[in-house]
Amino acid sequence: MRAAAARAALALAGTVAGLLAAELATRVTGSGGGSANRSMFFDHDPDVGWRCRPHLDLRFTQPGTCDVRVRCNSRGLRDREHAFEKPAGVRRVVCVGDSYAWGQGVEDAETFASVLERALPAAETINLGVAGYTAVQELLLFEAEGVRYAPDWTVVLFCDNDLDSDFDDKELHRPRADLDANGGDALRIVNRPVAPTASQTPTEWIHRHSRLVLEFDWCVALMRERRDELRAAARAAGGAAARTRERTPAATSRPAGERLTAAEIRFSLVDRFLPPDERMDQAWRTLGQIYARLRDDAAEHGSRLLVAYVPDPPLALAATFGGLLDQAGIAHERADWDRPGRRLAELCRGLGVACVDLAPAFRSAPDPARLFLNRDPHWSAAGADLAARTVAARLRELDPGFASKR
Repeated sequence: MRAAAARAALALAGTVAGLLAAELATRVTGSGGGSANRSMFFDHDPDVGWRCRPHLDLRFTQPGTCDVRVRCNSRGLRDREHAFEKPAGVRRVVCVGDSYAWGQGVEDAETFASVLERALPAAETINLGVAGYTAVQELLLFEAEGVRYAPDWTVVLFCDNDLDSDFDDKELHRPRADLDANGGDALRIVNRPVAPTASQTPTEWIHRHSRLVLEFDWCVALMRERRDELRAAARAAGGAAARTRERTPAATSRPAGERLTAAEIRFSLVDRFLPPDERMDQAWRTLGQIYARLRDDAAEHGSRLLVAYVPDPPLALAATFGGLLDQAGIAHERADWDRPGRRLAELCRGLGVACVDLAPAFRSAPDPARLFLNRDPHWSAAGADLAARTVAARLRELDPGFASKR
């Protein structure tokens, strides 16, 4: 018995020593300073689900798409340090959004908020964007953090995926909107506070302190990337029928008179361009409730709200839009390329908030394709630059306190 225990202890000691040696070697060689998995940058947060790690400094690498450095300040924002107290003579703009605002695939100085600050003289921007966020999370983070900066303007970047992701708690990892059981118009947010999973805390600790684990995750991500490329090639070889099945909007079958549930609100890439059904109408109503509360929160702290429509490739590139319809087997006359932009404009008019649709600026660019990352729908540095300059022009129209571009 003692001999077996001694052998087990020796084996454990050898394993620990080997891991420590590997950790040391990883650090000495400068490896483990990046991740291809975006989730490695975030820690659990009970109010909003997750936030960037304070003082983060890692590379974000997606082979063939991007290799950028991501740094976060002491508040966990992808930004420089900002005092809550607003400097005299400065107009502040808080930028709210998901990965487009956070700056996926671009350097810190190339994010939407960074470019917007350079485009507006005597202005200071606060980048409140967090990758993977929904409009629900954006609202809650603004209430907890954004109002403390006393912004003059709050710019929220709206993405189409907000329409259904607002109802998805991501397996209980984030708050979500729910439907009023009585059919009312009150905004209901459930799964808050967000409870951590049993493995979440130790996993976050390991990824925060071990470069070896980060390097291992990066290698695994590379293998998955290659696997996904092979699967995509196989699907392409399978013909258009398989792609049509993947892209066709899911039908909602529900007994007559039974109320719509949050779980049913899921959309394909083409649904936003088609005549709306009950699910789509409900998603827009809920978004209106979220933005109404955001508007009121902003106004209570002396801020005005501007909603900017984020174009993805199907919204900006005519060829991508047409190809999407063809893959889904949708007749082109059934779809309306401008439908999503009109719907957001109508919603904002009803709320009495300013709106700017970025799609026309993207569509009229000399080479719209270069506004997006390679093999990724997020903005490239050129796309973030165009979006920020377009929003800056709109802010100057709305507020004489913003002088002409320096």
